[in-house]
Amino acid sequence: MKIFQYIAVILLGAVLFSSCSEDDKLTYNPELATESNISLPGADGLVFTKDDADELITFEWSATDPGVSVQVDYVVELSTTNVFDVVTTLAETSETSVDIKVSGVNNALIALELDPGVETQVYLRVLAKINENVEDISSAFKEYTTTPYETIIDYPMIYVPGAYQGWSPGAENGRLYSYNFDNVYEGIIRITETAENNGEFKLTEGPSWDVNWGGTLTADGDNYTGTVGGGDNFKVTPGTYMFRVDLDANTITLTKTDYWGIIGEAIGGWGDADDVIMHYNGQRMYWEATADFVAGGWKFRKNSSWGGDLTGDSNGNLVGSGDNISCDTPGKYHVTFDLNNMTYTFEIVE
Repeated sequence: MKIFQYIAVILLGAVLFSSCSEDDKLTYNPELATESNISLPGADGLVFTKDDADELITFEWSATDPGVSVQVDYVVELSTTNVFDVVTTLAETSETSVDIKVSGVNNALIALELDPGVETQVYLRVLAKINENVEDISSAFKEYTTTPYETIIDYPMIYVPGAYQGWSPGAENGRLYSYNFDNVYEGIIRITETAENNGEFKLTEGPSWDVNWGGTLTADGDNYTGTVGGGDNFKVTPGTYMFRVDLDANTITLTKTDYWGIIGEAIGGWGDADDVIMHYNGQRMYWEATADFVAGGWKFRKNSSWGGDLTGDSNGNLVGSGDNISCDTPGKYHVTFDLNNMTYTFEIVE
């Protein structure tokens, strides 16, 4: 499949500002702006396949002239709507062009929750940013036809080492992801209650202690809010929480949420202490577990209690009622549980 190598994005050709106000803020006059024009790469739009993942797409545009000597930064955005209320950022630069791999563009499409293999319409624009006192200057949008391919997105990550997982930066249990590539990191983490766990944790930039953050938390019922940046450890009551960390605003919120496990004679029994607790995979946004199964039935259970259990049909769909899922062949299985799509998988690994 031929990859387009050039997208000409012509921003506002002449942008004038009125004189500064009494508090020295620049004032943008939209009536003096000229409409931008975005050239399609070709009749086929944004067309590529997984085999093209390492190919480069060059986005290029003319410079915005604000009429004053200031730094202009540019943001290339994709959206599923022409009003850009659902947006992901392709690139940020002070230059008037940027090279992005096909894999990067595809990741942006998947981040917009577009279905792989399904042709859809998206919209492109370029924002010119002057400073916080001046409204961003947007190019006109252009509509593109595109079909993303299935892939695992390498979202930006930060880590949450703590007593609950042995204070291990980079461990699989304890990762938050920036789903919109915007320095806001989210995920579900179960801070288990053990003799060694006092509910303390920190945040790290990478899988090491080189850059780490502590801070303070304030309880609001079962939830917490706080600030990021202090040296002290964060501390919460053990439980399962939806984390949200905004490193631009230096804020952190923890919202109490549910956890899931698997239970049944196939996995150890139906007793209250027999659940095999699943781990939340933030990159794939589903729960998963790998465990030894014997022949028998099993199902999914919420919070190690009855009343929130689900089973599944033979097509991999989660259902609220019906027969238990059956394991016919003993062995080690990998199980996934996707509440977003109401699906599950049950695959033998040994």
